[in-house]
Amino acid sequence: MRISQPGRNRRQFKHPIKPGRVTISGKPSHTVPPGTLRSFRKQAGWDDSRGSAMRRYGIAVEDARSNLAAYVPDLPGQVATGESEEEVGCLIREVIALHLEGLEEDGLPIPEPSSRVKYVEVDA
Repeated sequence: MRISQPGRNRRQFKHPIKPGRVTISGKPSHTVPPGTLRSFRKQAGWDDSRGSAMRRYGIAVEDARSNLAAYVPDLPGQVATGESEEEVGCLIREVIALHLEGLEEDGLPIPEPSSRVKYVEVDA
């Protein structure tokens, strides 16, 4: 479970049952390498079995004039904004992971990815 603290450059996570918290310092737009995340989950004794079942969700990235916005067609309501494709990509990964965690905590099914991306050319 993520605990947000506005105005601070840190993210804090709390296991829904086990005691203790994990704090990651830095801007929310910064990412933590997957190996580091696995390491702190293992040290905290958190079950990492969900992480072994990788899913590949399609995202759509749109130009919103002053920034970019990304959303996940298979997970309605999940959106991230950023100033670059790299930043919005990192943030949408966080959004997806947090959303899937929430679904799991609520005992709801995790949607299987089904969206496909295809480009077509038209005369303009």
